[in-house]
Amino acid sequence: MNGTTQEALKFGPRLYEMSALPDEKNGNVSIAGHLNTYGKWFRHLDRLKKYDEIILQFNGYNYFYKVEKVFTIEKNDWSVIDPAGYTALTLTTCHPIY
Repeated sequence: MNGTTQEALKFGPRLYEMSALPDEKNGNVSIAGHLNTYGKWFRHLDRLKKYDEIILQFNGYNYFYKVEKVFTIEKNDWSVIDPAGYTALTLTTCHPIY
């Protein structure tokens, strides 16, 4: 599902409008999700550790990713959703929890 407006995120995690899709080689699949409201999809995102595996299902296929790092950015830093030069998955949520 595309769109990261507050209204769109009420229904679950969403792809950023400029995100690559999982089947695009060297694309940065960038997904936003709520931390503490509307299903709390990314409530425990901070518990991910380096090398944890994430499986993303898309168009009947499983795409496997490994966590590289978990970190906090400024709310106006959009660089994390830019193309990475390699196949990547970027998950974003708000911080701090409240």
